[in-house]
Amino acid sequence: MKSTLLILLTMLLQIIFCNNLFLNGGFEEGKENKADAWSSGVWAGSDSIHYRSDKDAVNGKFCYYLEKRDSKGGLQLYSDKEINLPLPEYKESIIEISGAYKGNKTSITLQFRFYRVENGKMITLINSLKQYDCFNVKMNPSSGWKRFSQIISVPEQAKSHSSIIMRPYILLSQADSLFIDDLSLTARLKADSAVSQSTDDKYNLLENSGFEEGSGDKADDWSSGPWGGAKTVYKRSSTEKASGNFSYFLEKLDNQGGIQLFYNKYITLAGIDKNKYKVIVSGKYLGNKKTVYFQARLYKKEGDKIISLIDEKQKQISCKADLTPAGQWQAFSRELVLPAVTAGTGDIFLKPYIIFFNADSIYLDELAIHITRNGEPVLRISRQEIPADPLNGNFSRWKVAPIEPLSENEKKSYSPISLPNISFTVKDGNILKNGKPYFLIGTPTAGGGQWNSQTIWYPRVFKYDFVEKYDSVSRAMKVAVDENKNLNIAWNNAAWSFSHIRELYRNNIFVWMDIGTSDYKYLTQLTSHQDEFPEMKMLMQQRYGHFYPFDHANSFGRQLYQGAWSSYLRYYGNVQFLSLEIFNELGYSCSSPLTQNAFRNYLLQKYKSLPEINKVFTTSFRDKNDIIAPHLRENFSEYYQYKLNLEKSRAENFSLYNEWLEFLKIFLVENMRPLKKSVAAISKNNISIDARHELHEFDQYCTSDPELISEISDIYDFHLGPPLFFNYNNRPAQASDVLQSVICAGFYLDYIRSIIDKPIVNPECIISGTKPPQANEKFIIDNSLVNLHSKWKFSTDPGKKGMEQEWFKPGYNDASWDELEVPGMWEDLDSKYKTYDGWAWYRIKFVMPKKYQLAMEDGSVRYLIAGKGIDDNGKLFLNGNEILSLEGNNWQTEYTANINTYLKFGEENQLTVFINDSSLGGGIRFYITLIGDDMLAQKTPLEKPQMSALLWTYAVHGMSGIDIWHWDDDMVKTWLPEIKNSIDNVSEILLPRPRIKGKIAFFYSFETFRGLVNKFPEASDIMDYYGAMLFQQIPFDMLSGRKFLSSQNINSYPLIVIPYAELLRAGSFEKLKNYIADGGTAVLTYNSCEKEDYSYSKLPLDEFLGMERTGDASSNDQVLYKSQSFSLSPGGWSKKSGVYLKNKSAEVLAKYASGSPALLYKKNSKGSVYYIAAELDFTAVHTILRDILTREKISSPVIVHSENTSEFPYIEAQIIGNENKFLLYLVNWGGTE
Repeated sequence: MKSTLLILLTMLLQIIFCNNLFLNGGFEEGKENKADAWSSGVWAGSDSIHYRSDKDAVNGKFCYYLEKRDSKGGLQLYSDKEINLPLPEYKESIIEISGAYKGNKTSITLQFRFYRVENGKMITLINSLKQYDCFNVKMNPSSGWKRFSQIISVPEQAKSHSSIIMRPYILLSQADSLFIDDLSLTARLKADSAVSQSTDDKYNLLENSGFEEGSGDKADDWSSGPWGGAKTVYKRSSTEKASGNFSYFLEKLDNQGGIQLFYNKYITLAGIDKNKYKVIVSGKYLGNKKTVYFQARLYKKEGDKIISLIDEKQKQISCKADLTPAGQWQAFSRELVLPAVTAGTGDIFLKPYIIFFNADSIYLDELAIHITRNGEPVLRISRQEIPADPLNGNFSRWKVAPIEPLSENEKKSYSPISLPNISFTVKDGNILKNGKPYFLIGTPTAGGGQWNSQTIWYPRVFKYDFVEKYDSVSRAMKVAVDENKNLNIAWNNAAWSFSHIRELYRNNIFVWMDIGTSDYKYLTQLTSHQDEFPEMKMLMQQRYGHFYPFDHANSFGRQLYQGAWSSYLRYYGNVQFLSLEIFNELGYSCSSPLTQNAFRNYLLQKYKSLPEINKVFTTSFRDKNDIIAPHLRENFSEYYQYKLNLEKSRAENFSLYNEWLEFLKIFLVENMRPLKKSVAAISKNNISIDARHELHEFDQYCTSDPELISEISDIYDFHLGPPLFFNYNNRPAQASDVLQSVICAGFYLDYIRSIIDKPIVNPECIISGTKPPQANEKFIIDNSLVNLHSKWKFSTDPGKKGMEQEWFKPGYNDASWDELEVPGMWEDLDSKYKTYDGWAWYRIKFVMPKKYQLAMEDGSVRYLIAGKGIDDNGKLFLNGNEILSLEGNNWQTEYTANINTYLKFGEENQLTVFINDSSLGGGIRFYITLIGDDMLAQKTPLEKPQMSALLWTYAVHGMSGIDIWHWDDDMVKTWLPEIKNSIDNVSEILLPRPRIKGKIAFFYSFETFRGLVNKFPEASDIMDYYGAMLFQQIPFDMLSGRKFLSSQNINSYPLIVIPYAELLRAGSFEKLKNYIADGGTAVLTYNSCEKEDYSYSKLPLDEFLGMERTGDASSNDQVLYKSQSFSLSPGGWSKKSGVYLKNKSAEVLAKYASGSPALLYKKNSKGSVYYIAAELDFTAVHTILRDILTREKISSPVIVHSENTSEFPYIEAQIIGNENKFLLYLVNWGGTE
């Protein structure tokens, strides 16, 4: 009865509810200085003025002005009309007052007095203190117009009455003045009548309905944009709002196409019967001069997809409400009638859109959708309705099926497979084949289109040892939501996978089994239900990592991993594999509530107290719960903003951010241990985890710390791309090209083999061909991912005011600018600029297709703005961020700028070029493109010399195998078995570990570089030193920060080179001093040994070396060394050209041309230190290191001499084995024979 009455009353009171209950709340109606329906006046002789004013109204023509000039009595404005709510259930309604005011210097009260009716008379409600039982709204001082909005609380004593009467009073009791305007009083029913607007309304099925949550212009849970070429503005706005701090603003500037705002989620109407459902939409809007449409579009489910509900005319079915023109905030509430076609169609999904087609604008706020089913309100499923578990999440509505054991007949069908007559075992860091060290070559079942029968015949013909087979977590699961709104997870049959494995073994091909291939983006059967099960966001998010579907620290996440793996292993858990890989290409950056809480505990355990944490990191955390990693302080849901914030936070508080990374390294492995244990209970195979370790924009790979990951790996999966092979065509190679080749062919391999004592295999080496060392201009232009050779906006700037006025910002209005074709010189393109020399601006908008985002996220591709010729010099900006600065004369300079951080995918980007032309032609001269760093020149398939170098280099530098992915368009390499046989023939000499026995050491700070630095220019600094050591032909080991600190044999190295190790592990500096005191020699660069990762304070290196750093070196300076001079340029990583020194007690071996010491030698106890103060290139570093090694009497075991004087001898030489039997390995990494 009650619910029926409520529905009737709702219909009856639509005029009252959700409309302004104040008559003339904007004071527009009246005569002269009198406002209809309002009165004002004084009491107790106050000297005051009060009138309707036509000056400075916030909305319309009029407002009301009150001014009290003395301290006597008071001044008031009040409504002549009582406000009566004749609703028995009025206490179930929400009453809201809003308006605008300005000019007061003190707080002024808007007071609502309440009355009851008795025998036809109004009786004032008095409280226990004999005062008005009223509700007061404070209007705090404001010099400019200020909007306010507040929910009114009705007095408790009024609840016993059948109706109440209210009357508002604005009261000035002291000397002050006030303008008041746009007063609005609305009443609306709470959720059980489906008309609620309250911000905590659990019956409002729209989340973030007031647009309060979001970042910048973006509102969480909502999207907006144009179609049909419309020129538009769309953003979250703080300029106008009905309540809170934000509304949403849409503006269409022309009559083309249209503009829309829509909700990102679907609202479910389960088991649809249009007679059972009532849908009411409501909200507030302002500013439109023409009708705007609130449209609810309807969808249905077809398989796993949600598709539009279509009528007989093939048009999408929807229902709509018209938002008629509104000069002030207008409330609306409409019932949407579901079309008859929806009856009997099963579940229906509703998504709201606000759209319009004409040139117009509108502000929107407090949007709501309320639904009743059979008279009962439908709840929004949210965390509030589920018992909260703020750390782990509550998964009580998730029903995970147990793993069904195989039947007796199935066990016979999937019995142990007959293996080839070969035995593979693991011992002393090697893989043994029938007891002898062996180098494995494999290929995958996926990647490059290598599927099905091809994975059998190909490895059999070309003598591969194994196939890596992939079974994904997503393929194991089947997911459905039942009628009780539970999420049911069951497990698929995997008999097909067993059949494939059996066929491989039947062909004498071993299997490397990968059951860890899964990523968030591939689990759509789960993520499609994220709106219905919001706790899912605690368990899994794309930002949690790469190929990392669930938070493995969460017990429920571990349950899902175990279920998926067990669903496969019940079929083949007893099969012997080379390895069982449980994670593929792992990237870990999890920021779940559970992980963040563990980070707080980690910091408190390490630093003992909150004051100490605040002292070290210069933070102001108030309590434990306040502790947070710097990049997580703001919750950016929008991908682009998240990238910008991460880079900014990392730079502003690197010490705290580094602690976050260190914590993740430990936390990752701590919670891997129970997972490994659960797998070991099912399968007795060797366990491995595919890890990359490389530097990445999101730092998701450096958290897989090699030494920690190896603790839970039986075979070490080191995921690594191939060396970058160049076709030099017998022309001399540039040092930068050679060093790019040996990053993956030496540097990476030497680091891992020096610190990992397990067998090391590369599980994914993508062969993509060779290329010329020079960029190919035509190839780059033809393959530009976005066409930038088109018309750009152009404007000259002779006064150079554009920088100050930020013409490079995306929002800058360039509508009045000319258009010029690019490329070309402005003098040739438009006669009006024929004689112009000076500053000028180019601007263009483009959209980067969404399909390219994945390659950037996983680190495969770095996107570049690549071009030639900025005449004469200038700057490039992307989305308001400077990406490149070119100084000097660059009319034919080839340039590239890394844009990964600032690039938006699937959205509009703004590229700006600011150019200064001093004479002759000016402009973007030859070409400008957007391209991947892997597409700067056309590649050709790998030939025998390159493949031989790849496999032999892997074997020499400590690897036990490689999984080759053929992406070079030529899988048929008939000479591959010959190369493999050449390694097999010397395996007993070549393969026992250690292979390279270092005489000296190279210290690499994994912590400083946030992983293994992998791309130029960032890698150029460290690779100058690595290359300089490699081509001395002296064997060396590499030391990690952990190994340097923990090793007991550090003194066995007479010399350690320590370049760019800015950040050390706590205790390392003291150990370094002890090493030197015991007779060791250290070579340091100008930014080594800056701080340690406990206090993060500057280390006393200057005092230790008897010097003082006095400032950064100039790139225009030179280093004078013996009879040579070396030029300087800022480092690709350090961004510096070096430092100037004041020498106190060291020997000077080289100077800057300006006179400052550039190379110091300091004897310290039994040992010594060489300090290189300049940023030097490869040639200079090689020369200086050669002389240092000679001074320290450290010589190569083999002397290599090249008769070719046309290029530097880029010759690597290694001796593997012992005195009785050894192998001499020589490889020429240069361009000429």
